Amino acid sequence: MKRAELTITALFCIALAATLLIFSLGAPLGDKADVDYTAFLFLLLSEAALYVAARLILQKKHDGARLFLGAGVLVTLAIYLVVNAVLTVFVAPLYGGGLRHFFLLEFLLLFAAAALTVVFAAFGARAS
Repeated sequence: MKRAELTITALFCIALAATLLIFSLGAPLGDKADVDYTAFLFLLLSEAALYVAARLILQKKHDGARLFLGAGVLVTLAIYLVVNAVLTVFVAPLYGGGLRHFFLLEFLLLFAAAALTVVFAAFGARAS
């Protein structure tokens, strides 16, 4: 179990370092708008959520149904991370100074991912 925890932590650290590096080297800090920082924070949030879920699921013992639904949580959060990364790289620069609609889009994605995660976690807890 320790090897899997170390692997997950190492992958998280690599992803975090890559995110920080890409954000800091992407454009000078003076050229970044508020939407860039907001997108960056939501990307960090999605990475942290995936890491925490992976660590929590790894610590529990699972049988067939619970393992399947636990994997559903990880897949949901991984898809949220990928969609959030695409939004950060391609959509956020198009918003310029308008944070209102970008916040709405990010929160809709966050709530959808959270709802799916709760559904998978609830069914995974009830599965026997």
